[in-house]
Amino acid sequence: MEESITAIIPSYRRHENIPIIIDKLKKQTYPPKDIIVWNDNSGKFGKNFTIDDPTIKVVNTNIDINTFGAYLIAYTSFTKYIAIIDDDMAPGPKWFEFCVKKQKETPGLYGAYGITFYTDGKGILRNHFESKCDGGRLREVDMIGTSYFFPYKSINYFLSERPPFLPSITDMHLCFTSQKYGSLKCYVVFPNEPEELPSYYNSELPYNHNERAACKDDYHYSNRGKYFSWAAKKGWKFIKLGGYNDHK
Repeated sequence: MEESITAIIPSYRRHENIPIIIDKLKKQTYPPKDIIVWNDNSGKFGKNFTIDDPTIKVVNTNIDINTFGAYLIAYTSFTKYIAIIDDDMAPGPKWFEFCVKKQKETPGLYGAYGITFYTDGKGILRNHFESKCDGGRLREVDMIGTSYFFPYKSINYFLSERPPFLPSITDMHLCFTSQKYGSLKCYVVFPNEPEELPSYYNSELPYNHNERAACKDDYHYSNRGKYFSWAAKKGWKFIKLGGYNDHK
């Protein structure tokens, strides 16, 4: 098994980005063992995805189970790490290399973006969006997003708790269950030198926050709020604003 990686791309209505992401994954300085496209072709913009490349595994489904399908596929893998790459972002060429190196020092869930929840003093829930931190550090956050890199065991944790519903909450469920069952923390990760950011960082792709983005669905933000309340009652612990833990 060593330090092997399974990379999964959950495709949902933004098929134009998939070949770009696959190309970025193949050019990683630490390449994944497998690349799998999980394509949800249900709904208004749904369609089957095909690619003329025998090294890429593709799963097309017309069953709307949101991005949960990507985690079910990850369960069948036999690699040490799982990387789930959203269909609107593409990692820099050293992203996997950096994540593997840091996992040896500080195991956890890594992402290109992160969110820390807090209250504004009036009892209103807010979130602090993290996309940068000091070079060479891991900044602890409540949840990660965009490009997820984590140990395979988090898939077991993910499946240990049945969520109240499926749409729009897979990232939250991953972070909550990994903390509850595996005591794993979430981190935003960056390289040692700021000028090296393009080599590691994730870049937005053409079809990002257009009308096909999942966050444009009517239920997206209300579902996330409901899940937050549900998971908090189930034991999800949060960092207070200003209470970050940075790791060199």
